[in-house]
Amino acid sequence: MEHCKQYFAKLNVAKLLRVCERFLCWKEAVYLYSNYDEFDNAVAIMIEHSPTAWQHDTFVNLIIKVANHDLYYKSILFYLEEQPTMVNDLLKALAPKMDLSKFVSVMKKTGFLALCTPFLKSVQNANNKEVNEALNEIFMEMEDYDALR
Repeated sequence: MEHCKQYFAKLNVAKLLRVCERFLCWKEAVYLYSNYDEFDNAVAIMIEHSPTAWQHDTFVNLIIKVANHDLYYKSILFYLEEQPTMVNDLLKALAPKMDLSKFVSVMKKTGFLALCTPFLKSVQNANNKEVNEALNEIFMEMEDYDALR
């Protein structure tokens, strides 16, 4: 990693990436992809090799730069499996770029919609029909009639 950071400007990044992947140097590969402006690949490696490559701050900084919007939903599912307590941090970073209706439908399929209640409350001012209905369902299940009003 030190070599990558120190000599990045002089490196043949594509060649070094192949070597990193062959020798399972996932943190280095994420670093190289992110500095080579290939954010989609960096995020994909972090998801696939989470025990060694994943770091929350780096992941959040990279996910907002990806071009493939399907990675948003893949990353949410990844967080639900690996780090469910941090999913709301990820969602707050993705909120301006994410389709809220699609998010609600994906979360309903997973059954973890209630886990995202703080995020849903924070985006409720967008007045999205699906978000409002999802919050109403959550409040009814929790029997929180004050919040329902």
